[in-house]
Amino acid sequence: MADVAYYYGEQIPKFASGSKYIRKTLGKGYDYDDINKEVLLQSTVTDAGHLQLPSGMTYQLLVLPQDDAQMSLEVLQKIEYLLENGATILGDKPKSVLGLKDYAERNAQLAQRADKIWNVKGEKQMIRHGRGTLFTGHTEKEILLAKGIVPDFQYTSREHVNLDYIHRQTATEDVYFIRNQDSLAIDVLVSLRVTGAAPYTFDPEHGTIDPVLTFSFSDNHISLPLQMEPWGSVFIVLKHDQKPLRSVVSITKNGQNIPDDVATSLSLDGEGGLFFKASQPGSYTITYADNNYETLNYSTPQEKQILNDSWDVHFPHGWGFEPIQHFDSLINWVDHAVPELSIFSGSATYKKSFILDKEFLSDGVSYVLDLGTVGEVAQVFLNGHEVGTKVFPPFKFDITGLLRTGHNHLSIAVANTWLNQLIGEAQKPLHQQRTRSNLSGSKADLTKRPWSNYKPQASGLIGPVIISGQTKYRLPRE
Repeated sequence: MADVAYYYGEQIPKFASGSKYIRKTLGKGYDYDDINKEVLLQSTVTDAGHLQLPSGMTYQLLVLPQDDAQMSLEVLQKIEYLLENGATILGDKPKSVLGLKDYAERNAQLAQRADKIWNVKGEKQMIRHGRGTLFTGHTEKEILLAKGIVPDFQYTSREHVNLDYIHRQTATEDVYFIRNQDSLAIDVLVSLRVTGAAPYTFDPEHGTIDPVLTFSFSDNHISLPLQMEPWGSVFIVLKHDQKPLRSVVSITKNGQNIPDDVATSLSLDGEGGLFFKASQPGSYTITYADNNYETLNYSTPQEKQILNDSWDVHFPHGWGFEPIQHFDSLINWVDHAVPELSIFSGSATYKKSFILDKEFLSDGVSYVLDLGTVGEVAQVFLNGHEVGTKVFPPFKFDITGLLRTGHNHLSIAVANTWLNQLIGEAQKPLHQQRTRSNLSGSKADLTKRPWSNYKPQASGLIGPVIISGQTKYRLPRE
């Protein structure tokens, strides 16, 4: 669903602006689509007065083109039909019929019909026609607010945030798909035009479904915090046939808002138990929607396990250096002393064994593996188990239940892009190059290749690699 359908007329050429652009007269938080004549002629009106397309998409308001004074008779007839059946339409009266065939006769018919529909003079009018309403001189936002339709999607954050969304409805659910359009991880508070429904997150990457535990309802919105990875996305599904869980409305540390460098989370176990986790010690107060609260005093977490030293790195054969390298410490491949390794493009596997004593592993603690900086993609295996793959930072993996007392074996496959190899070989004679592109022919000017002046990209596992734990505290559900 969207709030507004913009009909962009019949003149040629005609271009739609696309819904990623905010229309000044509509404002932020409302979604819209542009529709053409074919789609408009197939549309109907629902019992609630919404414009409906054959695809099922519905709109609260239809807007006619402002810069188009001509209209065909069949489009005007359709507008009259939509108004008579309850639609809400914004637009000015057409001045002439479109096309030259039988112009005088058709123009007279159009003028007669238009005078019947736009039967009140004045720049700013609200005209009742049949079961519908026709507006002139108003903005889209004015009309929607007058109908009690507030913005569908709003968000606030302490940093610059660029989110996009789309909203769908079923008989029992409202579904929002939200995506982060930036290359940075963000914390954001989103507000959705739904109330009284039980919220869940559907994670398309990991295939998980989790109830949202931190949220609050206002008059006609639900507000909930989201932590989104770079270029990440999430489905928010609000189930109207389920009662919302007891919600947490705020979490504070030592009476203050949670600092940016402190990670906290709420989760449910399989039996509906509520668990709270924090990455730093302190006094945490968890406040519920009914104004009850719990205060937890976190002790200092156990020492972190830092794994920056002594890695064996396995590269593929045939790239001008020994395929098995020992790194005393993690470095950027670009900074390696071996020239051919410093320009290597491809994948390599980092392997390391480490020992954990029994004091490090505790019940009631969840463990996270943080790879730090990675260029560009990492796939992690721990003690023979595949942990997961990350393409964007933060390169953090939940390894709860995979660590063991004594010897542990960690394997991390890392791959970069092709760019470094192209840059490194740009000045080599053709017979010395190990890679080819469609610009590598014998007549190609080596000094004019588009990548010749590029800077190499950071590559490999750069770190720091850290294993840390977060203590879980069980909270009462009622």
